[in-house]
Amino acid sequence: MNFWATWCAPCVKELPDFDSISKTYTNQKVKVLLVTMDFKEDMNSKVVPFLKRKKILSEVLLLDELNADYFIPKIANEWTGALPATVIINNKKNIKHFFEKKLTYEFLKNEIQQIELK
Repeated sequence: MNFWATWCAPCVKELPDFDSISKTYTNQKVKVLLVTMDFKEDMNSKVVPFLKRKKILSEVLLLDELNADYFIPKIANEWTGALPATVIINNKKNIKHFFEKKLTYEFLKNEIQQIELK
């Protein structure tokens, strides 16, 4: 699950890598969710056109909660609220890795493999 926004330059740079991970793990038990932190009123005017222009095909959700004190602890206590932020979870093994930085395809692939093997 990657938290991003259209106005966040490092977020925009890493989105194609998340899309590639989604394609790499098609038909496997890996799901990529891109959670936009853009405002709800900007979804149709900014986010959707942005995704089309960038040809991002991964599933995108809107985090429609303005109270960071509410949602941040539910995702990762160590999250300062900065973007980009990513959480990789293996529910079956109760493993959760959190990253508050720009990630690459290779890094993501390595993390997914490590979580699967543990």
